[in-house]
Amino acid sequence: MDLFYPYFTGEELFRYYDTQFVDFHYDKACIVAQFLNISLDVKLKNMSKGSRGRVKMAATLGRDASYYLMDEPFSGFDPLVRENLIKGLIQFTDSETQTIFLSTHEIREVEPLLDSIIVLQKGRIVGQEEIENIREIYNQDTITWLKNLLKEGDKVGQ
Repeated sequence: MDLFYPYFTGEELFRYYDTQFVDFHYDKACIVAQFLNISLDVKLKNMSKGSRGRVKMAATLGRDASYYLMDEPFSGFDPLVRENLIKGLIQFTDSETQTIFLSTHEIREVEPLLDSIIVLQKGRIVGQEEIENIREIYNQDTITWLKNLLKEGDKVGQ
């Protein structure tokens, strides 16, 4: 189980973060939590995985960071929770001053967020492209481009 300060409520987590990170904004985290439909008075250990994920997202977006590094942030969540988290990322980050690095297998769900894609295989970069180029130059969606890239890589590796 992914318990994250299990005995804290969402409110207590945000108060704690406010004392630990100079770039954390309690009010913004509460606004994100409200947008994500989270009750902040429940202990994290008593929340569903989806609710804990939304609290984590609110706590993350409460920070005024230049870069967010997220590893599989949507993994294991039902489609509605994923959609909500993605909408939160879009609404509560500033694309002019903040960058999100996502490691994910949920390409279709995150495609609206992406400016570019880097494909790793066995720890090596095997492809990198701007999403706009995939659509306009290759005339493909990201999944098709990715499949073709990996097929070509398999041929080269043989």
